[in-house]
Amino acid sequence: MRTRTCILIITLVSVIAAILLLTRSSKNKKDILSSIIAPKPTPRTTIPYGGIINLTYLSQRLRIYWAPIPKNAAVYLVPNYTEREFAETITNKLSCHIAINGGFYKGDGKPLGLLITNGNIESLAVRSTVANGYFWQNRVGKRLIGKTQPDPEDVEFAFQSGPFISIANRRLSLVSDERARRSLLGVDEENNLYAISITSGDNAYGGASLADIPVIFSQEEIQQVIPITTLLNLDGGGASFFYVKDKTDEFMLSPLSPVGSVICVRM
Repeated sequence: MRTRTCILIITLVSVIAAILLLTRSSKNKKDILSSIIAPKPTPRTTIPYGGIINLTYLSQRLRIYWAPIPKNAAVYLVPNYTEREFAETITNKLSCHIAINGGFYKGDGKPLGLLITNGNIESLAVRSTVANGYFWQNRVGKRLIGKTQPDPEDVEFAFQSGPFISIANRRLSLVSDERARRSLLGVDEENNLYAISITSGDNAYGGASLADIPVIFSQEEIQQVIPITTLLNLDGGGASFFYVKDKTDEFMLSPLSPVGSVICVRM
């Protein structure tokens, strides 16, 4: 009888422990899953084009991967909302030298907010306190990020994303936030454009809190290398993608899910 009682107690304890594990918050479960499947960042000090900045912020080790987008480069916005191809497939097809994912998409797979490709309006702009910025290329090849919706008559491609961030020693005020890999477009004092990805130092799918981005990029370690003044946040987390290559080498931060669009740069 005592043996049966002991077995019953042990079984009950095991069941309770399992229930407690399953009822943890979704964020904790995501963190556990991420720690299991996330590869360690590639142990390298350079990438084929651009560079890597290692930074410690609030006791968190971060890696900032950056690549300048030359003003004379050819830049394409490749929508992927219907095709749902792997980002790597798109970069290979178009022989991209630099590539990064574009803006957000909704649960039905359609773009969130403005999307213009080849001069055609595919989706209209929406009002949003978060997706409050735009990236576009006009018909003469000039590329800009800003908070003002571009004139569709003068646009080759454009999409809505955000938030639009001014670099300052002040955190963003957000309703919800978490640490995740971040993809961004940045502009410096001379209007040079950069593709940027931020990861955790020990988790390729981890990264920074969105609220901390303006403070992180105000740090001297970054400003001495890329004096960014404004940023546009792109889709992040599992849908973030960053790629650079030259004649002899390539580097990629792969996404966990299909990206809504790809910004492809050819030198």
